[in-house]
Amino acid sequence: MANSKTKLIIITSNLHNLDATLEAFVGLQCFHPVKADEFVDLVHGLTGLSEGNPCPELLNKIKDIEKENGITIPSIPAIATTNHIDHIQNRVSLIQNTLKSYAKQKDETAQLLQKYENSLIQMVNLESLEVSLDNIFACEYVYARVGRLPTESVEKLGFYQSKPFIFKSFSTDKNYSWCIYFTSQEYEREIDNIFSSLFFERIFIPDFIHGTPKDANESLTREIDATKIKLKSIRENREAFLQEVIGELHVIKSELLLLDRINEAKRYVVVMRHKFSITGFVKEKDVSSVQDIYKEIKQVEVSVLPSDYDRRLKHPSKLKDQAAF
Repeated sequence: MANSKTKLIIITSNLHNLDATLEAFVGLQCFHPVKADEFVDLVHGLTGLSEGNPCPELLNKIKDIEKENGITIPSIPAIATTNHIDHIQNRVSLIQNTLKSYAKQKDETAQLLQKYENSLIQMVNLESLEVSLDNIFACEYVYARVGRLPTESVEKLGFYQSKPFIFKSFSTDKNYSWCIYFTSQEYEREIDNIFSSLFFERIFIPDFIHGTPKDANESLTREIDATKIKLKSIRENREAFLQEVIGELHVIKSELLLLDRINEAKRYVVVMRHKFSITGFVKEKDVSSVQDIYKEIKQVEVSVLPSDYDRRLKHPSKLKDQAAF
């Protein structure tokens, strides 16, 4: 016996209307569709749609962009799509790669700045030696290593006092002793291994540094100032690009949410030759809502039938106010 409060609805059209039909379909909160495989297994010649869904991967990329750049893109679902999925894929990849390029430039420049600033500290320390840097690092038989050693490691140097090296600490802060050590060519590897085991951090002096430590200070200061300007420019360019594309990302994310639902809805589509159909149950009071939404789409037929019209279909025990797709 038919349920007088429920109707079976079949939406039918030509395949060229599939996208428009599904775009309207996913907005039907009152429609409880029947999965295509319930028909495909019963009727010869029927097929379902087994297309892949690229949206979850693209939405994950959007999440990565949000996380990597400390932003939140509003996720208000779109009501229509204006961009093809290939265009969306290309734009998301371009935006993500551009932002990653800015991040890489920023990190590399920040590391270079840190390197220069550490070198400047050591240049100030080396002034007390009153020796040309070229003379220190160009020695043929004596090797010098400039860097910093954790303060707790300085005391452990006593265990190696019989080893052939000279250690000089210039200054000590809360965590490190800023220092230099010398050894000969013969013992270079052994002494380097000892200091490495004590977590010595070598500070490489930039190649453009020559002359006295005082001369080096002036060169480093100029490079530090130039690097700070470059780092500021990279940050400003990244922020300008982000502001330029944030609106587009909002549209893309909204459209992807809609396209994701459309792709998920394809599991309810039954195809036979050049036509397709979507079957489901609705409450009798909601029938007009389904009919109204398809009035604007040509060649879409909405058939309203008794709920027990097709006895192969299992009627939902209870129709909820919100469809399960």
